[in-house]
Amino acid sequence: QLGLAFQLGDDLKDFFDVQSGKPRFQDLTLGNPSSVLSLAAERSATLARLLQEAWTKGDAFDVEGLAERVLDTGAAEDVVRRLDEAVCAALEHVLPLDPDRTLKRFFDELSSQSPPLVPNGKDAS
Repeated sequence: QLGLAFQLGDDLKDFFDVQSGKPRFQDLTLGNPSSVLSLAAERSATLARLLQEAWTKGDAFDVEGLAERVLDTGAAEDVVRRLDEAVCAALEHVLPLDPDRTLKRFFDELSSQSPPLVPNGKDAS
């Protein structure tokens, strides 16, 4: 579950994290099938076709426009929910092995330092 949570978090960072120094929409630009992109394509046949065309043509394409279409499907919000479920499931298995709650404090601190994910990619504060 922790591995799944890590992967889902990485997929979400591609759309929302502007602080990591990694270019936004890198998965979209390179045609990497992330959870967000896959779920969005499942929800919209038109979007699936546009993504396929963009990735197979090899020409420059409107990355920002496609990213907006992906976000409009609500896929990112569902991936956030899946991430939350994966973290909770992982903690249920790990915390009984952590009687002094070191891992719990670590995860609490980690989550308090993470900027909130917002669709426009800007910090919500």
